[in-house]
Amino acid sequence: MDRRGFTHVVALIALTVAWWIPQRHGPIDARFDGATYYVLGTSLAQARGYRLLNEPGEIRAVQYPPLLPLVVAAFQKALGTSDFIVVGTWLRALYFVLSLALTLGGYRLARDHLSPPRALLAAAVSVLALHIWYLAGVLYTEIPVALLAVWFGICARRAERPRYWLATAALGVGAFALRTAGIALLAGWALAALLERPARAGESRRRWRPRLVQLGARAAPGLLALVAWQAYVGAVTSSDEYRRPAYPYQRAPYQYSNVTYRENIGLIDPFTPERGAVTLRGRIGRFVRNAAYIVPSLGGAVTAQRGFWELTVREVNRRAGRDVLPVWVALVPMTALGLVIVGGAVVMASRRQWLLSLCAANAAGLMCLTPWPEQFVRYFTPLIPFLAILLVTALGTTFDATVGAEKGSERRVAWMGRVLVAAVLALVFAEDVFVAWWTFRASPSVPVTYHDAAGRPTAGQLLYYDRSAAALDEVLEEVRRRARPGDVTATTVPHWAYLRTGVKAVLPPMETDREAANALLDSVPVRFVVLDELDYPRISQRYAAPAVEGRSDRWRRVYETADGRARLYERVPATRS
Repeated sequence: MDRRGFTHVVALIALTVAWWIPQRHGPIDARFDGATYYVLGTSLAQARGYRLLNEPGEIRAVQYPPLLPLVVAAFQKALGTSDFIVVGTWLRALYFVLSLALTLGGYRLARDHLSPPRALLAAAVSVLALHIWYLAGVLYTEIPVALLAVWFGICARRAERPRYWLATAALGVGAFALRTAGIALLAGWALAALLERPARAGESRRRWRPRLVQLGARAAPGLLALVAWQAYVGAVTSSDEYRRPAYPYQRAPYQYSNVTYRENIGLIDPFTPERGAVTLRGRIGRFVRNAAYIVPSLGGAVTAQRGFWELTVREVNRRAGRDVLPVWVALVPMTALGLVIVGGAVVMASRRQWLLSLCAANAAGLMCLTPWPEQFVRYFTPLIPFLAILLVTALGTTFDATVGAEKGSERRVAWMGRVLVAAVLALVFAEDVFVAWWTFRASPSVPVTYHDAAGRPTAGQLLYYDRSAAALDEVLEEVRRRARPGDVTATTVPHWAYLRTGVKAVLPPMETDREAANALLDSVPVRFVVLDELDYPRISQRYAAPAVEGRSDRWRRVYETADGRARLYERVPATRS
């Protein structure tokens, strides 16, 4: 590495460290999916199998591939404890190291495609993207998959050598073992075997044969990984345990952690299951509708999701003293940035460099099969280094064209091209600055308190930990104090509740009929119901609250936070006749 490259690396590392500093205190953020990975890791560390320990019956898991839980298990075995405060703190340190490695790998990959200054720009776009620095403090798979993805891209360019071929295959399988959508990398690599060197008109079949063989060879690792995982899933779903759950709705299709992706996305909306199952026509319509979200989601991936862009519009209106812009305008810059990225993919295709674009396209296709378009920006996180390269490629091509236009005395065209490049970069970095300002200054997180098994408090810091989240944790602490062996809690966050309390926890039944919901709560049986005011996915507000509030014959409110953002209901003991 020359002196300029070293300077670039130092600057990028400094940015990465700057994002980590506000997140350095306490255990890693393990809310929502992170708690699921931690619970599964605990089960593996205790040699109890791949099981959801929070569930009555400790059922076998079928949704998440096991690599991240295996990492959690390895830390628990090495540290000799499953205490989340201890292990979670070490996991936070691990993710900091992974984020540094991702920064270095992203710059290295960009150097394969761009000049040093443009590689620095692409790496900076990636490092400054919201989901890169935010998820570096969250026990999700996005950052590990992104790290494997950048090294997958680096090795794939050298895959004509056997060791790099093997490394590419191993990295792709590793990405799949972290999350099933990682198969998009291996599929992109396989398809690139056909497209990177397209056949000329009239080329004989013999010239195609080596490419078809390479296609098969590259597809084989992904197919083997997919078959192995599906064989495991099939063994679980065909077992008596799966068919005879511990309580009637334990394997209901809306139980997103307890059932397969196929069952869960088979609903029109898994968070409003009363809408029913999706039909073939509905699946086609879903795919088409979701495709419209892909381009703005690309723009959101390299900056921030729609909610932040809408906050930007509202801030502009606030400073102007009136509504000069409608909120829907937030989609305009997101879409514009997405189109620039698509333009970069076109430029790369003209250079017969297909891998990055194919991986992104495969990921987008998988996203369109799901019913969660609001999550697309996060789903693109592992490919943000790829998208940043495509963005800078498009801008670099535009800038180079302005040089040619200036030499051809077309100064107006040259001026317009340079203004366009500057405007796009200003748009990206201005939004990054706004997001950082809003996160750390305008709406800073409240402190979080953890309690160990003895009830001793430990302070920590999480991003986007607002008063609703703090209220929920306060109520969960009350559950921990009141619980007795054998109790079960119903809550929107069952895995997180189990980590916080040690009490078995389940989702409340997503039933609109109050009597049906109470009958299902009785079947578990649930002693505590936690009501929260979380903005997403609003299961508590739609289903749990109507089931227990106003039913003094069944449930009594035993605790409420001072701000009313969370409440705890306890079952009324049955009276003896």
